[in-house]
Amino acid sequence: VGLAFTPIMVTNRPEVNIGGTSQGLVKGWAKIIARVLETTGLTINGQVVPARSTDDLMGSAPIPFSGEVNVENLGWDTEGRITIIQPLPLPTHVVCITGSLVIGDD
Repeated sequence: VGLAFTPIMVTNRPEVNIGGTSQGLVKGWAKIIARVLETTGLTINGQVVPARSTDDLMGSAPIPFSGEVNVENLGWDTEGRITIIQPLPLPTHVVCITGSLVIGDD
């Protein structure tokens, strides 16, 4: 019972001092590292983090993961935002988001 709800988290645009502002320049996340606590199944910037692995027994729920989730090759845009979505009806705890941001000229 209840209403379907998909939690979505969107970060602010990053500002990096490169001898001036980085606003308006293209940005690309080469790597995003999200530290999670007892979380299963996320989507980070459109890339699905698997909810199950081959080690999980079929017929039983996967054990929630605590640790770092790495996502790479995330494309380019002028916003540089990170979007985390939990499409499954499971709890999600994002403790920290960090990564490698590449800033270009055009």
